[in-house]
Amino acid sequence: MTPEIVYEDEDVVAVNKEAGVVVNRSATYQGETLQDWWREKYLSECLSATNWSSLTPEDWTADYGEAEEIIKERGGVAHRLDKDTSGVLLLAKNAGALINLLMQFKQRKISKTYECLVHGRMNIEEDRVSLPLGRKAGNRLQFAVRSDGKAAVTFYKVVKKYQGIDAGRLKEVAKEQSLKKINDLYQGFSEVEFRPQTGRTHQLRVHMAHLGHPLVGDKLYAPKNKVKMDRLWCPRQFLHAKRISFTHPRTGKEVVVTAKLTRDLVEAKKWLAPS
Repeated sequence: MTPEIVYEDEDVVAVNKEAGVVVNRSATYQGETLQDWWREKYLSECLSATNWSSLTPEDWTADYGEAEEIIKERGGVAHRLDKDTSGVLLLAKNAGALINLLMQFKQRKISKTYECLVHGRMNIEEDRVSLPLGRKAGNRLQFAVRSDGKAAVTFYKVVKKYQGIDAGRLKEVAKEQSLKKINDLYQGFSEVEFRPQTGRTHQLRVHMAHLGHPLVGDKLYAPKNKVKMDRLWCPRQFLHAKRISFTHPRTGKEVVVTAKLTRDLVEAKKWLAPS
């Protein structure tokens, strides 16, 4: 694994994670993870570092565990992205930086921005979505809006709207699906920028599906007939973490890191016809 490094200094490294890459090691996944990559590239440097203790926040205590043990367990991973979501991901290069970043995430001091493509032309151009989320009854792999769920808040802004699939591109899939069927199924698309204020699992995907605008290519929350059609031109869910801002653990200054849209989603956008 050779992820693209988009930012690096003595304390923090940020990568542009490709879709299909799993972040954390687990008993159910046997392939190489981003956590494994960090261990191979940075673990020895991390264990030999001696100038990190001043980076831990004053309100952090060892009640959470020893800093050295936490970074050994987490492998520098400060947060996570779903397997099929691409974009910028922060990792720490020493124990103090990791604790600092974890506390910033816990206190919601880190800002993340996502780029997404959803089904339908959204009428409300900008809004705040506040809908609690919990596991879906009868399906532990999915989440849903639930009155007894955890608070989840998402800000969104529509960036651009599309009429549908480009007519010229439609000819490339006409052998598999009739043009009429494709046009009847799709009612346009919206390119949306998200700024989640909370970090619940599948938050953006569930909020959009609940509003009637599921993500393109989202096999968990979009209608199956649309997902089947989506896969003709978009290889996975169209969700990319394009920007993250945080307070640097050592300097105290704001750092903004961006990650370019991955090639597969760039190619997918070429299929769209502007409104």
